[in-house]
Amino acid sequence: MHAPFIEIEDTSVRFGDVRRPIRAFRLSNGRLSATVWDHGAMLVAVETPDGSNLVQARSPDSDFDADDRGGFVGSTIGRYANRIANARFELDGAEYLLPANDGLHALHGGPAGFDCRIWTAEVLESPDRVGVRCSLLSDDGDQGFPGNLSVSVTFWLNADDHLVFEYEATCDAPTVVSLTNHAYWNLAGDGTISEHTLEINADAYLETNTTLIPTGVKSVGGTPYDLRSARVIIDEERTAGLDACFVLNSTGPAAVLTHVPSGRRMTIETDQPGLQVYTANNLIPRHRGVALEAQALPNSPNRPDFPSVVLRPGEAYRQMTIHRFEY
Repeated sequence: MHAPFIEIEDTSVRFGDVRRPIRAFRLSNGRLSATVWDHGAMLVAVETPDGSNLVQARSPDSDFDADDRGGFVGSTIGRYANRIANARFELDGAEYLLPANDGLHALHGGPAGFDCRIWTAEVLESPDRVGVRCSLLSDDGDQGFPGNLSVSVTFWLNADDHLVFEYEATCDAPTVVSLTNHAYWNLAGDGTISEHTLEINADAYLETNTTLIPTGVKSVGGTPYDLRSARVIIDEERTAGLDACFVLNSTGPAAVLTHVPSGRRMTIETDQPGLQVYTANNLIPRHRGVALEAQALPNSPNRPDFPSVVLRPGEAYRQMTIHRFEY
């Protein structure tokens, strides 16, 4: 068995008519590898020994000022993953207005969220795993959110083919936080997810209105959202695909994604209450991957009945999501 190692490459990405230098960090255990950019703390590759890339990647030559931010492909999302209704919330009696970038709502941290930033990257190494820690400071008022927020996400790859996302954040004033990664998984390595099955450990999902703001918690029983046993993701009930948040059960893995022809499998474990499942319905080509975003429940800042997303000075936001691969 090879000891995990890391390689660093200096490259650049295109922003309109200019190119911005970035760094790419390739984590490897001699079989599986994962590549992370400091731009957007972005996961751009998870490669198997035969060279298949299990995530959809942005090209350095695609324009990061256009294409709707590329569907957030592979990026770390913050300060708040998913939607905040009407781009506003109240905290400790004060109202905070956010820039709306999804109709009336704030989506994935706003029009210049964490996916748009160059993060400070640091290599981490130990005998059985390697990692890259990406850090940034989000200033008070950034995209309308209160307080200075120091945030980091560490991508770890260990000798047992586990890819781990560890998030941490602290603040100097009360604020709201929910972080996630927006990788689109395709265990086939190319094509669409039509031959994938998905199992989700959730007895409930969030029913939404036409603008995808939660209206209530509903049982998955008897609905197209019942994925408690493995089912083909795109089938007669879900021809349009999925864009829904599942309320995860408190014990057991969150989800199992399987590419049936190859037998490749990814099992996800997380400490988050929700899993947003989005089957790339609006990307081209459609259904080229599935985003499995472990996160807080959408619109939690406006829903006191949902688990709290408030972070206060002296507290630490921490979350972990583990991906276990069989290939």
